[in-house]
Amino acid sequence: MKFGVLQIVKDHLATLKDDRTGASSIIDLFILFVFPAIISVFVYRVATGVVETPVSEFVSAVSVFSAILVSSQFAIHAMLSRPLPEEHDDIQKEIFLKERESEIVILGEIHSTISYLIGFGVFSLFVALSFSVVSLCPHVEVAVLTWFTLHFVLTTLIVVKRIHLLLSRSYKRALDELLKAKE
Repeated sequence: MKFGVLQIVKDHLATLKDDRTGASSIIDLFILFVFPAIISVFVYRVATGVVETPVSEFVSAVSVFSAILVSSQFAIHAMLSRPLPEEHDDIQKEIFLKERESEIVILGEIHSTISYLIGFGVFSLFVALSFSVVSLCPHVEVAVLTWFTLHFVLTTLIVVKRIHLLLSRSYKRALDELLKAKE
C-alpha cells in the first residue's frame, strides 16, 4: 500500500536502542513519548486562561521543519553515493571499510528518523488543522499541540546528535588525512 507508514514507524523505533546491548532503550522511549505526555498533562491543568489555540504558529513551524527534513534526505543519499577510494593498501582499505560501515548504519538511522519526523509532521499538521474545523476545548488542543511539539523537537534532537556524530568522525578523518599528507 502506497500510504502505509507502519514500516517507517517500526524503522524509527528500531533506532531507539541501547548501543551496548542492542535492546530497545526504555529511557529513549520514555523521553520521546512519556515525558511529552507528562508535560502535556501539566499544561492541560495549568492552561486555564487559554482562549485560543496557537494552531497557526504550530502549523508554520512544523511545515518549515518538515521541508528542511525532506531536503536533508537528499544530502543523506549523496553521502551514501560516495565512492570507495582506490589508492589504499589492504590495512587502510580494511579500516576505511569498517568506518564506512559505521557511517552507513548511522546514515540509515538518520534516514529512518527523518522519515518518521516527516510522517509525524504531516500527521500532526492534519490534527492541528482539524482543530480549526472541529473545535475542542482549548485546554485539550493546547495539551495535544504541546505533546506534538515536544515529541517533534526531541526526535529532531536525536537527528542532530546523529549528524553531529557522523560529521565529527568525517572531520577527524579529513584532518588526520591532511596531517598525514603533510608528513
